[in-house]
Amino acid sequence: MIIGIATHKGGSGKTVTAINLAAGLARAGDKVLLVDLDPQGHAGLGLGIELGYDDKNVADALLPGGKDLEEVIVASSVPNLDVAPSNIRLATVAESLYSRPRREERLLNALQPVQEAYRWVIVDSPPNLGSLMWNIIYASNLVLIPCVMGARSADGLVDLLGLVREVKSRDPYDYRILYTIVDVRNKATNAAIQIQMESYRDKTYRAIIPRAEVLNQAQIIGQDIFEFSPKSKGAEAYGQLAEEVRAHGKAEPR
Repeated sequence: MIIGIATHKGGSGKTVTAINLAAGLARAGDKVLLVDLDPQGHAGLGLGIELGYDDKNVADALLPGGKDLEEVIVASSVPNLDVAPSNIRLATVAESLYSRPRREERLLNALQPVQEAYRWVIVDSPPNLGSLMWNIIYASNLVLIPCVMGARSADGLVDLLGLVREVKSRDPYDYRILYTIVDVRNKATNAAIQIQMESYRDKTYRAIIPRAEVLNQAQIIGQDIFEFSPKSKGAEAYGQLAEEVRAHGKAEPR
């Protein structure tokens, strides 16, 4: 099952979610591939994988005549979790895709030879609605949308879901919303926003990711939250998310 972590808003906990959902699923015993489709390369860095400019990465697998994705995949320190990392060269590839026919199919084509080796493929996205996001949405069975619990939460969803409907116009699709960076002390504000988002309730995960400095600290030193602080609220929340995703995925074909 391919899950795209998709949002065009920065500061939404997108990469932290990609890393820790992938790690949570892997630590539950499933084979997982984390694909970093953000030219900043933070998903790989967040697991201690550093690349030089010329090192093989996912950019090399997206253009015709490039490398097979299998050639750029590396093992992480987390058992069962492999990573297809990226770096800034992916930005140049993204620009070149705009003028190519069927540009939205590149990621799915690259994934197909390796997909059977993994129960889950988690794809981190750049914070924009460009060609890389089109590829992520096109390839994904499930679009997971990190959503900061704020006054404009619904506004951002409208734009992204409009793109999802456009890209997936001929294919069935599913999406789920995940509240992230939630200040649990703001009970009245949070309750008001949940009322505002009532129409999305059936598409919202029960897990809520708290605002927690420990999540940022883990990413800075290159560890998932389960290794860095296994008893923290952040680990508890991402563990719950992994359980929900696994339960959802049991009904989906591999």
